[in-house]
Amino acid sequence: MNFIKQGKNDDEEEEINKDVAGISILLVAAVVICVVSTTSSGHDNNTLTLEMKAASKFCSSTEYQESCFDTLSSANNDDPKVLVAKAILAAKEAVKKFLSYLEPLIVEAKNNSLTHMALEDCKNMMKYAADSLWASYFDIRDGNMSDISDRINDLRTWLSAVLSYQQWCLDGFEHDRGMKEIVQKGIVDARELTCNALTIVTNLIHNSKSIPDAVVAQDGRGQFKTIDAALAAAPKRSNVRHVIYIKAGICEEHITVETQYTNILMYGDAAIGNGFIAKSMGFQSTAGPAKHQAVAFRVQSDKSSFFIYRMDGYQDTLYNQANRQFFLNCVISGTIDFIIGDSATIIQNSLIIMKRAMNNKFNTVTAQGKDYIDENTRIIIQNCRIVPEKKLFHDRFRIATYLGRPWKKFFTTVIMESALGDFIRPEGWMWFDQSDKVKYKETVYYGEYNNSGPGADLNARVKWKGYHRMN
Repeated sequence: MNFIKQGKNDDEEEEINKDVAGISILLVAAVVICVVSTTSSGHDNNTLTLEMKAASKFCSSTEYQESCFDTLSSANNDDPKVLVAKAILAAKEAVKKFLSYLEPLIVEAKNNSLTHMALEDCKNMMKYAADSLWASYFDIRDGNMSDISDRINDLRTWLSAVLSYQQWCLDGFEHDRGMKEIVQKGIVDARELTCNALTIVTNLIHNSKSIPDAVVAQDGRGQFKTIDAALAAAPKRSNVRHVIYIKAGICEEHITVETQYTNILMYGDAAIGNGFIAKSMGFQSTAGPAKHQAVAFRVQSDKSSFFIYRMDGYQDTLYNQANRQFFLNCVISGTIDFIIGDSATIIQNSLIIMKRAMNNKFNTVTAQGKDYIDENTRIIIQNCRIVPEKKLFHDRFRIATYLGRPWKKFFTTVIMESALGDFIRPEGWMWFDQSDKVKYKETVYYGEYNNSGPGADLNARVKWKGYHRMN
């Protein structure tokens, strides 16, 4: 089993303040927000041309109808393919404009290290957003609308990822409210147009171990001594699977699988690049329960899979930022919100271990980050076991443990066909103790189906509108 370690020295906070500092492994984390607007398009259909009527129809269900109509009507076309492509391209251009908006802010903040770092991170996020928007645009431009149903989930995933990157940008300025307001002002168009594009695309729904290419061995019996060196030598933007075999050992590295490295498979003896696969490896955060959020493993790679994997940490152990991930036969441990993020995540046949939180604290398994209703993101935990570690066992009834709490407005999590230990609180789920999150009880989706064990008793579960006993 291979372990990658990473530590952190900040003080712990209960608020979810996703600080970029010290977060390790594969990619960049974020969540999504789109402010709901009920503005009417304000256009009289009786006076509209055929092209304008088509634009009005496409925009009728979007959150930002004025900006949507202005965008699509400028296409002067009633072809659905042209209009969808126009909506996505407009979002891309808005992101490009926002990138230019950031440049002078970065220069001005050169003497404020935290703000400067947050602005640089924001800039990187917008580059990822531009990549996802380009992928979406070319999929529409070069594809056929006749088979759009076969590609709709890819498009929704990529556009949801753009929203995640935008919110991650904003979340980096909790320490500097003044700069956050400035950045919020500049990102408005990009966020609105991306939300519109996502809704338009969503509505289209209705109408054996491989032979390795590289070997990593710290003893020199491979082509590379570090994983980072092996990744640097991998082909870029490849359509062919590139396999990296990592021999047994402890690799103390900070690894990022950048976007240009696609179709990478890593496996051991015991990531942003799309199509990433990893097997028989482990990632560990050495930060203890008294530290601030310290992610052991973070991923935004689309269609990535992890088999026989171990991720150990405390707060925010596994951070699934965006796109789609699948975990099978894994071990995941932590304390507060240790399975978190805004991707479409499935965890199957795995062991979920609750560690001992600090005194007067609590444990929560999940904190899903869906904040816009049309996102196709969720956490599904199936056929898993949720158990306490030995250090928690004797205090398991004194330290409250919950299945999750709603980080964002449309938190969506389902736990099904899993064994829940006796230390799970009877109410099952909790909420963030913040005034702006009280109404989340009505908009979240907590689902439980056919679970077993003493912690699966539903009789005393929360009575929220968003809680569901699934049949």
